[in-house]
Amino acid sequence: MKDGFKVAALILAVMAFLVNPAFGQNSEKKGWIQGFFGGGMAHSDYGSDEFMHAGAGGGILIAGGLGGEAEIGFMHFPGSTDNGTLFSAGAIYAFNTDQKTLPFLTGGYVGFLGDDTSSGGYFGGGVMHFFGDRLGIRLEVRDQIYSDDWGGGTFHYLEARGGIAFGWD
Repeated sequence: MKDGFKVAALILAVMAFLVNPAFGQNSEKKGWIQGFFGGGMAHSDYGSDEFMHAGAGGGILIAGGLGGEAEIGFMHFPGSTDNGTLFSAGAIYAFNTDQKTLPFLTGGYVGFLGDDTSSGGYFGGGVMHFFGDRLGIRLEVRDQIYSDDWGGGTFHYLEARGGIAFGWD
């Protein structure tokens, strides 16, 4: 009986040693660049409208999981001419930075330049998963909140987006 227990414990230890690198361990990420595409619904005092958003950006972790990120993109409203450039800069907190899967929270400043200009803030969260040391995917949900410069009201741009990330240690 004791020998069977020792053999089972040895098999479990070997399996844990062999399987652990496949599911979890990765070198600690220090930064990434990304490209993304997404869309969602814009809500305001005037009603709701669909939009698409594509762009690129990057981030760097400064201390543990805390860091900063910035991006620039193009926002398109189908059937409208009120399209424009969107840029943002903010903070990020990534959990489990030494793992392949990094859940994160993010928030900061956002600005929109188009037929009209507006600025505000954003907050959201998501997950990045790296398949190896460099290549990964990023999935995110974000709410961008603006007050336009001409007093027209508050706008919420709730979006879901995904993209490819290239990370470094």
